[in-house]
Amino acid sequence: MYYFYQESSGQNLFLHPLCVRMLLHEYGGVAALPSTVQGRILEMEDYEQTQKTRTRTPTLAHLPITATFKLVEIDMAGPHGLVGLNTGRLFDEDIKKREGRRARVRQQAKRQDMEREREKEKEAERTRRAREEREERERIDHEASLVPHSFANIAKYRPEPTLEETLAS
Repeated sequence: MYYFYQESSGQNLFLHPLCVRMLLHEYGGVAALPSTVQGRILEMEDYEQTQKTRTRTPTLAHLPITATFKLVEIDMAGPHGLVGLNTGRLFDEDIKKREGRRARVRQQAKRQDMEREREKEKEAERTRRAREEREERERIDHEASLVPHSFANIAKYRPEPTLEETLAS
């Protein structure tokens, strides 16, 4: 038999297995567990049920394959005091690993945000250069289109050649 905590409205939000293990240690078994738990959310992880997730979290094996769900880690030693200091110390290594992973994920997200921002700036610069080049081509094309007209206008207003000029050519 497996025991899990699910969000009260029936959504596929479940208490993280580490939190459940901490509760089981603190209360000594399933019969003594509190009927509800509340706490500050530290992390919510999104999952899709696969054979691998079924193996890793057998308490959620009842979910159909491809079902989406979230595992919610809450602050077990926070103001609600769900577990005591001894339990907290016992699980300290696991808690520190998860804190480290969260910090790495935040750093990675920050780097990705910075990279996206640099890409936006590069794209804006490419767009600006392309616009300037297009405007320069249009200006040159406009100037070039004036050249034939100016020659045509010069030829149009040139005086007729004299008889001597015509015979000389």
